[in-house]
Amino acid sequence: MQNCRVIIGYTDEFASLPLPIRPKACLLYPGSNSRCLSELGPTELPEQLVILDGTWHHTKTFVRDIDALKDLPCYQLAPSAPSRYRIRQEPNFRSLSTLEATATALEILEPQ
Repeated sequence: MQNCRVIIGYTDEFASLPLPIRPKACLLYPGSNSRCLSELGPTELPEQLVILDGTWHHTKTFVRDIDALKDLPCYQLAPSAPSRYRIRQEPNFRSLSTLEATATALEILEPQ
């Protein structure tokens, strides 16, 4: 995780910050136009993965209100098992906690 950067704040703070988003970045977000991350070919893999942490309501607000996120291609996961997270209930059986989604995405992008 040496290349990981955590930025903490609220929507209005993020909207005014120059976020460190590089070319060939993508957003891990299950939107209506999201492609499945595991179905990408080697040349299609993103070089930077942006992951939002918060409630589903908060992340929808981030995507809607933060210009730097609006133009990013979105990718989603196809989990093979339901979430094991028990502190909060996920909206459906295909939803994962941020930690589970991050680990799953990293396994896809960097299997070694």
